[in-house]
Amino acid sequence: MKTQLLAIAGVSGSGKTCLARYLAEHSSALSQGSVCVIAQDNYYHDYSARSDADRARINFDHPHSFDVHELLSDLTALKSNRTVAIPQYDYVNHKRKSERSQQKPVDLIILEGILALHWSQLRALTDCSVYLNTPLSICLERRLLRDTSERGRTRDSVMTQYRQHVLPMYEAYISEQAQWADILVADGGANPVVLKQIRERL
Repeated sequence: MKTQLLAIAGVSGSGKTCLARYLAEHSSALSQGSVCVIAQDNYYHDYSARSDADRARINFDHPHSFDVHELLSDLTALKSNRTVAIPQYDYVNHKRKSERSQQKPVDLIILEGILALHWSQLRALTDCSVYLNTPLSICLERRLLRDTSERGRTRDSVMTQYRQHVLPMYEAYISEQAQWADILVADGGANPVVLKQIRERL
């Protein structure tokens, strides 16, 4: 049985990570074998050489902020039954960590990220795709809670980033991914209906 790739896309705060974890916890309904979850965020370019102030100004919602070539290389390797070393990202300091996570080949890869369906090469690797069409007001509430409680950000900084980066990139790049998704979902998180829909497609 070949390795399959499930991609979950949607704006920040749409519930991608929660849905991916839920699917992994119920992986026996999706795959006969092993499953792993890969966050696209781990593939931000390495900006560690830049100053703290410079990194804070980077638009991390723009496609150019991701090392898509490394992401494609790792996914291709996993689908070809090869182990990869996945980079790890430090959200607090806006840079990659020094260590990497070894990922052995699995039967099902779940990729979640704001631009998981943006690149045609990535879509070509995907066996099933989901787009989370969560209302923006809910996404903003979740982002505010997460970034202030987990990532050391102030409310003002989160709102500024949302207005200057998140919302414009949603309108320019993220929302259009709905057209390429096999399954459209109103929100992320635990969703037995989506689990059934994915199982029927894989």
